[in-house]
Amino acid sequence: MPLIVPPLWPAEVVPWGVGFVTAIVLMASLAKGRDRKWTLGALAVLIGSTVASWFCYQPAAIFLYGLRDRFVAQVGYPAMRQFAQEFSQSDSLPMAQKQWDDLGRQYPFLRWPVMARARITRQGAVKVEWGSPLVGHWGFEVAGEGTLTVPEKDRGLVLKVADDVQFVYDYD
Repeated sequence: MPLIVPPLWPAEVVPWGVGFVTAIVLMASLAKGRDRKWTLGALAVLIGSTVASWFCYQPAAIFLYGLRDRFVAQVGYPAMRQFAQEFSQSDSLPMAQKQWDDLGRQYPFLRWPVMARARITRQGAVKVEWGSPLVGHWGFEVAGEGTLTVPEKDRGLVLKVADDVQFVYDYD
């Protein structure tokens, strides 16, 4: 679940809002003629940090490292591989709801934060992902046999943690 700050703003909006309000206050202070030297310096720092954040801040990359850490702490790569093997050897793809519910009970990570969806990719890997068209999709891929390759035309970010396991964030 994304971090929400009252009154129901996504946490990503808060720094921009604080920066905007700070810029207004600094410009008002500059217009009144108070401490022009310090006000101009503070305004320059604010503008510089805003520009730097546009070019340097990658929330999706940070998100992938957090996703990896949660899987390492709560699931482990062997359980992810076991799920991928069990899913790819399922008798009926797409699965019936009862089969998916049984997998959800056996592998609780399929219910983070809501029901995940899984599919087999063109490379034969099992891809599990969450998300929506507005925020993108995130999850992991596990190769059944062999290694995963990072696609050249990637629509997102990939964090490869083993030859057969990688975490992905796809933009829509």
